[in-house]
Amino acid sequence: MKNVMVTEKEDLLKHIGSYDEVIIWGAGNMGRVLGEKLLAMGMRITYYWDSDCGNIGTCNGIETRKPFTLSGNETSTLIILAITNAFVLPGLHIELDQTGLDYLDGDQVYQILVCPQELTSFDLRECYSRKECNVATCKKQSRLTYSLYGQDDKVFINTLDVYLTQKCSLRCKYCYIYENSYPSDKKINFSTDRIIKDIDLMCGAASYIKRLVPFGGEPFLHPEIDIIIQKMANKENVGIIDLISNGIFNQPDNVLEKLKFDNVKINISNYNHAIPEDLINIREKNINRMEEMGLNLVVHNDTPQWRKPGTFMDTKEDELKLSEKKRNCGNFAYIASEEKDTTETMVVKNGLFFACQHCDTMYNLGVIENMDDAILLDGKKEGKELAKEIKKLINKKYYEACRYCNPSVELVDIAGEQGIDDRYLL
Repeated sequence: MKNVMVTEKEDLLKHIGSYDEVIIWGAGNMGRVLGEKLLAMGMRITYYWDSDCGNIGTCNGIETRKPFTLSGNETSTLIILAITNAFVLPGLHIELDQTGLDYLDGDQVYQILVCPQELTSFDLRECYSRKECNVATCKKQSRLTYSLYGQDDKVFINTLDVYLTQKCSLRCKYCYIYENSYPSDKKINFSTDRIIKDIDLMCGAASYIKRLVPFGGEPFLHPEIDIIIQKMANKENVGIIDLISNGIFNQPDNVLEKLKFDNVKINISNYNHAIPEDLINIREKNINRMEEMGLNLVVHNDTPQWRKPGTFMDTKEDELKLSEKKRNCGNFAYIASEEKDTTETMVVKNGLFFACQHCDTMYNLGVIENMDDAILLDGKKEGKELAKEIKKLINKKYYEACRYCNPSVELVDIAGEQGIDDRYLL
């Protein structure tokens, strides 16, 4: 029925303890750690919910059941939503909001009970090493890093996606960056020199980049990924390099060895239920190699669901509605209470800067053709001057791409399903 917001430890424990039954939804990394903490604090967990309960069996010695399986009165049951997949969460919130159940976001519980980070003792190495929390969606880290590094004439960047490639080793039917919509001549690796120039320009304009993402496609398909990651990892005003991969690639050991930096976190997605055995074998082999090398590796649990991306339909909305749409867009939510000059995610691709992922996609797919929603990174403006241009773009009332933004919370049954859906063909 409601997502309860609690900010103090004592209030949180009192709130959780007031329910007859406490269910943790998600028996993966986050759910396991939250369960361990709550049990150690004398709290009772009735059972876990997980769509893969048949394979999981138990978590922390506690039974796992299918989601929405209840054994008690729903008015005396609390759900702790311990799922960190940002693309699935909106749909799960809607499902919970339509029930009579109270729930807490697992991130909120984790930040109060487990996370040691505070403004007076912030240590980014804590975030490098933890495998259960999602730095991509962590509001606490965003607030702390903005408070420490963000308030000057340059621009604070929460997340910056830097494209290495538009090639991918998979063909996911509901890829959220519309990989299947790109024609073959656009499925390319971008120049290493261009990528490094873009990194230099953005780091020069940034007060701090909390999370830098070498993006794709599949980033490991870039032949010089080691050179690019080394460049990123040595930037003093960059926090975490969040390298997201499906694990299906062919890179020699000497390249992988060069990715061993404390601040490089390699996240391996899991779509094993949706891909053929030969690709699963490649993925598992690569995981084993990287683990043996001692790389900072996070292997994700099975991803049971995905959210369908919106279509390319022109919404025909007027300027008032487009402005309202941008104001309510999750990408432009404030990082801190007074911060207006940043976004959740910014994008750099092949010499162009975009204020959001959708602007990049619509431009690069040719749905829109003008350059008004982008900044050309030609080096003519650097440092504070470039930061000023970025802030100006971020604060536009709306973008041409907003006309083609059709957000969806529709979930698919099989995450990573291979194939093509005609609604995304141009």
